[in-house]
Parts: sequence; C-alpha cells; structure tokens
Amino acid sequence: MHKILLFVVCFTMVFSGSPISAAPAHRAAPDLLSCPSDPYEPNPTFETARQVGAGNHIAYICPEDDADWFQFNVSIGTQIQLYLTGSGGGELPADFDMLLYNPSSGLAGASQNGGTATEQISTTALMSGWYRVLVAGYNHAASTTPYRLSIVLQAPTPTATATTACPPDSYEPNGSYNAARQVNPGTHTAYICPAGDED
Repeated sequence: MHKILLFVVCFTMVFSGSPISAAPAHRAAPDLLSCPSDPYEPNPTFETARQVGAGNHIAYICPEDDADWFQFNVSIGTQIQLYLTGSGGGELPADFDMLLYNPSSGLAGASQNGGTATEQISTTALMSGWYRVLVAGYNHAASTTPYRLSIVLQAPTPTATATTACPPDSYEPNGSYNAARQVNPGTHTAYICPAGDED
C-alpha cells in the first residue's frame, strides 16, 4: 500500500508540472489593507518627514518595508534624547531600528539592537536646524501593533557673561547730557566702563 501511494505522488510531480510544496511555517507579513490608520503617514522619505515636537508619538511600521521619517527643529547645543519602545513603553512589537540625521543629512546617531529590544539615541546638536529620525524594520520587519517614539529636548544652558570690575572714575556720574561734568582745560583721565557707559 505504501509503495502504491509513493508511486502516485511521484507520478503527479513528474507529469502534472505542479511540485508539492510545504506550507510556510512563518506568519505572513501584514499587507497594506490590514494596516491600522497611521496619523503620521505619508512620511516614507527624508523629504516627506513629518514635523513633530518633543513628546510621545504613536505610529506603525506597516506594511512590510514601510519607513517612518520625523523631523524637529533645535538650536546648537540642544541635548537630544530619543527612545523607541512599544506603545506602552516596553519592548517593541518587532525588530525596529532608529537612525538620527543632522541638518546636513549626515548621520548623527543610530540604535540598531536585535529582536524586540528598545532603541535609544542620546546626543548633542552640533548645528542648528532640522534633525530627522528614521524608524524602519530590520529585514522587512513590520507589525499591526504600534510603536512609540519619545523625543526629549533640553535647550542649552546660557553661558554667563563675565562682568569686568570697573576702576574708580572721578568724573562719574556723567552718563547724560544733563549730567555732563564741568572741567577745566587740561588732561583728564576717565573710563568707559562698564559696557554701554557714556561720559
């Protein structure tokens, strides 16, 4: 009985032109029709990056080979911290990576952990302008479950201006037309100090 069945299978494969193939073991990637609505789409390229500010942004990498671009404007010296997590702050729904580009299109940071581990980038803006973030799936990874991009921006601390101690000026105060100091012919030594002083 086993031999007869084997012959039938072989005959079918040779003469039917339709080899028997096993069903794929992995789950099919989500297609466009099954993807949830994404408020940041369309943003698939550097040029179409969606403007965002500091805070949390919930989006999807769906369908397969989707790419999400975001952009935000900062001043030189700003501390930039980016976190890519699941929508609740835990692990990612799939193997997603995150890249940061500066206003000159140069790579300013990257986080490419394996699996569903969260991603993080911390850096300081070396120039002012629009920085762009790319979120994409590794090896075609996609999911109908959202991810969360958290952007934390800390403005640079203003540098204190050093104040110069002014020497005593025997002609002060004389900082206005009405306060002009009366003098006699001769040499008079005075100071223009501090900045903005007038004699």
